[in-house]
Amino acid sequence: MSAIHRYEVPVDDPAADARDLMARAKAGDLGAFGKIYSRHRDEVFRYARARLPHLADDITQDVFILALKNLHQWHDQGVSPGAWLRTITANLCTSRAREAYHRRVVLVDFDMDRADPGDSPDKQVADRLLRERVGAALANLPKDQRRAVSLYYLDGLSTSETAEAMGRTGVSRQATTSMLFRARRALANSLAGVADA
Repeated sequence: MSAIHRYEVPVDDPAADARDLMARAKAGDLGAFGKIYSRHRDEVFRYARARLPHLADDITQDVFILALKNLHQWHDQGVSPGAWLRTITANLCTSRAREAYHRRVVLVDFDMDRADPGDSPDKQVADRLLRERVGAALANLPKDQRRAVSLYYLDGLSTSETAEAMGRTGVSRQATTSMLFRARRALANSLAGVADA
C-alpha cells in the first residue's frame, strides 16, 4: 500500500504575507519592516497630504518611526498592517492639527503648483478661494464623516476598506455608505452657491 503524500501548495495570500512581515518585523527583522515601509509609504503620504498638505512629508516619516517603536502593540487580530498604519496616520494628523490650533497656527495650503500657469491671476485667486472654502466645509464635518470622506474620496479606498481603516470592522458597508451620503449632503449644503460665486 502506497502512502499518500500531502503537499502544501503556496497560495498567493497578500494578507498572510503582510501579517508574516509584521511578525518578522516585530521579532526584530528590519528588512521585513523595510518591506512594510516600501509597500505602505505612498498610501500613508497620500492620506497625510489630504489632511495636512504642508506637513505630509514629516507626518509620513513620523508614522513609520512610531510604527517601528510600537510594533509590540500590533497584534494579528484581523487588522491589516495597512489599516494599522492608516490609524497611526489619522491619529498623528489629528494630533498635529490640534497642536496647530492651540498655537493658533493657520493651516492653509498655499500650494500654487496646483494653479495652471495659463490661468489669469483672477482665476488663480478664485480657485484658491474655492479650495479654502471646500477645506473649511470639510473641517466643519463631524470627525467620523470627515475621515470617511478623506479615506474614500482622497485615498480611493472602497467602502469596506474605509470602514476597516476607521476601525469599524463590525460596521456594515451600508453604514459606511450612509455616513458618506450624510457627509456629501452636509458639504453640498455648506457649499451651496460657492461654484456660482
